[in-house]
Amino acid sequence: MEGDMKGDIKGDIKGDMAEPRTDELVFFVNGKKIVERNADPETTLLTYLRRSCTKLGCAEGGCGACTVMLSRIQTPSQNILHHSVNACLLPLCSLHLVAVTTVEGIGSVARKLHPVQ
Repeated sequence: MEGDMKGDIKGDIKGDMAEPRTDELVFFVNGKKIVERNADPETTLLTYLRRSCTKLGCAEGGCGACTVMLSRIQTPSQNILHHSVNACLLPLCSLHLVAVTTVEGIGSVARKLHPVQ
């Protein structure tokens, strides 16, 4: 999975870096490319994700119900760094060229549940 993700993200990111626009926020959610124009700097990732997935728990970062995985390409090594964050604490505008994976993105009943589900 990591090899596939790395190739897809790198290809899309390199294309986006060729045409930088200051009013566009480009990121990925569960493999889907998202382009937000004029994103509100006070919007959290959780507020954005609640349109389609990820549950609200405490809204303070204590319960972990909104935990997601972020994947970033590190320069100059081009390695992918994965880490978990609470979406209720993360500003949406901090996600430029970042891949977000929610619990819905790792498996489903229709495909196959992941062991962590």
